[in-house]
Amino acid sequence: MLTKILILVLFLGLTTCNSANDLVSRDGGPSIQRESFDFYNKSPIDFISYLKTTDEPCVTIWRIYRGWIKEKDIPQLIELLDSDEPCAPVQMAISSLPVSQRSTVGNEAAFLIEGFRKDRYPPDLNSTHYWKPNINKIRQWWDKYSK
Repeated sequence: MLTKILILVLFLGLTTCNSANDLVSRDGGPSIQRESFDFYNKSPIDFISYLKTTDEPCVTIWRIYRGWIKEKDIPQLIELLDSDEPCAPVQMAISSLPVSQRSTVGNEAAFLIEGFRKDRYPPDLNSTHYWKPNINKIRQWWDKYSK
């Protein structure tokens, strides 16, 4: 068991994405990595703004967030789907794929919408490897869902 924990710690330390480096302890339990974005007090639109302005090559997310993306957020995210504005991609800490490219606001908006649909964010290991949104299908889904 200790060997598995050490391997996991080493693996997480080798990730190519940066996150806030302070460790916090909750209720005297084990330390966890703090997110570089405040998912508890900010919205998905705030997150898009953060992705556009961060200096991080990508944003590492250390846990799954359920219920964070609300139905009321989707219309604003739909409006962003065609945006080619560059921004940082998203990667879960457990992903073994190195992020080697920037993302776009449109891609990250689609990733957030997928997170709403799956009721978990992030909905996949990362937003740029093997995950390619179909914008037309997302719009079709929203047209049906929102009626």
